[in-house]
Amino acid sequence: MKQQEIELKLAAMANPLALYDHPSIVRYSKEPPKTIDLHTTYYDTSAYDLLNTGVALRIRESDEGLVQTIKTVGKENLGMQLRTEWHKPIGAQEIDLSIVDDPGLQKALMTIATDKEIVPLFTTQFSRTIWDLAPTDKIHIEVVLDQGEICADNTCIPIQEIELELCQGKPVFLFEVAADLALQMPIAVDPYSKAWKGYQLHQAVHAGRRYQAPAIDAAQSPEWFLHQAAQLRQQGE
Repeated sequence: MKQQEIELKLAAMANPLALYDHPSIVRYSKEPPKTIDLHTTYYDTSAYDLLNTGVALRIRESDEGLVQTIKTVGKENLGMQLRTEWHKPIGAQEIDLSIVDDPGLQKALMTIATDKEIVPLFTTQFSRTIWDLAPTDKIHIEVVLDQGEICADNTCIPIQEIELELCQGKPVFLFEVAADLALQMPIAVDPYSKAWKGYQLHQAVHAGRRYQAPAIDAAQSPEWFLHQAAQLRQQGE
């Protein structure tokens, strides 16, 4: 199954449990939040051929079973991430690169799989809480809180992030929701995906050096997010 993903990833700069009591979360949630535990393994060659081709390959395990996902690096616009991704439910930890329907990309992936060994590099394990927000019948945004860790070998780093994913409506609404969240809790745009952080951790571990967490801006004000929203409106987004 192919999907287009539009999301705004935010670093929770303090206790993110404030989301549970946030007025807008409480008011606009379609139903009580649900929490699931996720364990994900990311795969690549030892030389990072998939990464260098511009994709991330993972197999995620939850109570609902195993799902393989291939994600493109995608495009960024004012901190939003726009990606193409392909999903496939699977019965075992077996990789299937044929799910990509882009002929050029599929050929590149199959060449890598033929010439190189694709192996597990790092894992993520975290608790995910999901709120479905519907402020109007034309807006649907999924608010996701992830808390856990990324591990390569025996070295782990924390995950504490919020994702706003657009399910219905215009991208500008993501920044308006972020501005609302920022009224109650310190947040900042986090441009680094879990996969990116995992690769950085894997490289550090195998080079025998200490992992250096990427720098993230200080907490951004509600006004900053509203300014980004205004820019998107000018772009027609």
